[in-house]
Amino acid sequence: MNRMQEFLFNELIVVSDILNARGIKFFLGGGSALGAVRNGGFLPWDDDIDLYMTRDEWIKAKPVLKAELPERYALLDNDDYPLYNSPIFRVEDKKTATFFRSRVADGTPHGIPVDILILDPIPTDEDEITKYYKDFWLYCECLATNFVVANPKLDGRLLDESLYEKYQARMVSEGREKVLAELSQKLFTYPEDKCENYHLRWGVQWLIFPKSAFSEQLYIDFETARMPVAGDYTAMLQANFGDTWMIVPDKSQQITHPIISSEFVSYEEYERCFEGDLTLYNDPKKRLEYKLYNIREYFLQNRIATARDYYDQKALSLINSAGDPEIAP
Repeated sequence: MNRMQEFLFNELIVVSDILNARGIKFFLGGGSALGAVRNGGFLPWDDDIDLYMTRDEWIKAKPVLKAELPERYALLDNDDYPLYNSPIFRVEDKKTATFFRSRVADGTPHGIPVDILILDPIPTDEDEITKYYKDFWLYCECLATNFVVANPKLDGRLLDESLYEKYQARMVSEGREKVLAELSQKLFTYPEDKCENYHLRWGVQWLIFPKSAFSEQLYIDFETARMPVAGDYTAMLQANFGDTWMIVPDKSQQITHPIISSEFVSYEEYERCFEGDLTLYNDPKKRLEYKLYNIREYFLQNRIATARDYYDQKALSLINSAGDPEIAP
């Protein structure tokens, strides 16, 4: 383990001890589960911990973590921190610092995090799933005040620029909390007993897992501890990373996060250093203008790329249909 991973590991032990003592079910997820299965601990380049938890278990875990986490740690969610702009919940070490570009000036602690990603029940009907994707992207985009969630990993046909702008206007006139609560009610109330699959509450990519993969916890080695992964971790890791999940990627594919981080300096000391540089982020009006500009730029570039692909395909089709050119004698 490197120094940051030591802090992450200690934080994981604190969180897992609290959850285990209350019988709350959780799983290592994402790169943490991959590291546990493939490496017996952290992936060598990893700089965070991912935990997966079903929505029902999170409802039990949230008050327990708030009440029992030591003073050193903070639980970040959308209720206690209204400007917190992520669908991922986090436990953060307040005596350290980790700053993500997407979370500047959100009024929260910014320490080394253990991420908690929720497994939400979703419908099985294809049309309902499509509607779910559209609403979930809209929820994440409205939640993010200065970060554009739309990206090439998401199906562009399900992203609606005009609808997003309508919802932004509603947030200005009706209040952000009301609009987000309405979207949450749509998305996070599907009955557990009617679902066959879970959707991971993470806006950057749509990930679907078979519910059956998480029916049991399987405890395996993670560094010097034993931690739970999904009973059918193969199905989970295939959904996360594809069929080649057991192959170690080359260095260019080893993903780390674009962060400023320190295990020795608190996030509050960092914030005092660059407080004067956060004018844009601290002004809600400017932040909204900045976000809307970036959204429009994203969709403009997307339209340009789509048009280019169309004309490239059209030209290729014409070339192929013309056949071999005649050679003059």
